[in-house]
Amino acid sequence: MAIQQNTLLALQSMHPFVDVTVYTNSTAGELVCQRLNLRCSAEFEVNSHGTPLLKSMFLSTENRTSAYFYGYLNADILFDSSLLSTLSLVRRAIESTRLTPRALVVGRRLNYNMSGVDSSALYFKSASDVASAILVMRQNADLFTNYALDFFFVTRGAFNWTSVPDFVVGRRGYDNWLVDHAHHTGVSVVDATRTLAPVHQTGVDGNKAGHRELADGDWNIDLVDRTGGGYDHGAACDAAWMTVVKNNNKSLLVRRRHPGTDAECLEVKAALRPRTL
Repeated sequence: MAIQQNTLLALQSMHPFVDVTVYTNSTAGELVCQRLNLRCSAEFEVNSHGTPLLKSMFLSTENRTSAYFYGYLNADILFDSSLLSTLSLVRRAIESTRLTPRALVVGRRLNYNMSGVDSSALYFKSASDVASAILVMRQNADLFTNYALDFFFVTRGAFNWTSVPDFVVGRRGYDNWLVDHAHHTGVSVVDATRTLAPVHQTGVDGNKAGHRELADGDWNIDLVDRTGGGYDHGAACDAAWMTVVKNNNKSLLVRRRHPGTDAECLEVKAALRPRTL
């Protein structure tokens, strides 16, 4: 739980601007929630293998909060206060009508190898600790691919979650479907990689944990085959908008000139399955 506790402490450092709910049904997870004084919830559905359904967590959060943005992230992803400034930037763009009220913020991650690292040394005790520790980790991390997306922040109404297929987390395919679905349903998709630079704490599962041989490893892929949709606009580089940092560290939202056309994005498109009706 060391990696997960780092993530929770980083989010907790942004209180009261970030309100955290930990979705877990494990005793270890509940103990961490109690120790950090965070909300823990077992109000989520699972598939026949016991793996949590993404939409049930989104629906539970949507019903509980009135926040402008709400979202999901894997428990090994680290954010600092750039999360707040980036989401504020997107909100201003919506309020000025540059973006539609229905928006999705995604991005690529930076992989930081935790092997051999004393995790206890990374426990954060204050906002300044979070900022300095994440900065060091970023300087020793590698930018990962356009199609592995570990966080999603949405405005209310961006998705009709009741109609989203029963995708499970921790398995491949659902992330690219969500971005593709947003593209095809009029949602403003924003790639916030450059201003967020989220750090993925790479543990013993490696950087492709969702590709492990598991009983429900192809659950999401099989679900798309049955229900339709696809991945042709499902990578971060397909986003029509992106956040960037200009002079004096000011963050700006700009329209991507040619989304989906850089070399890596074209390679991703060749590897992913096409969209079906």
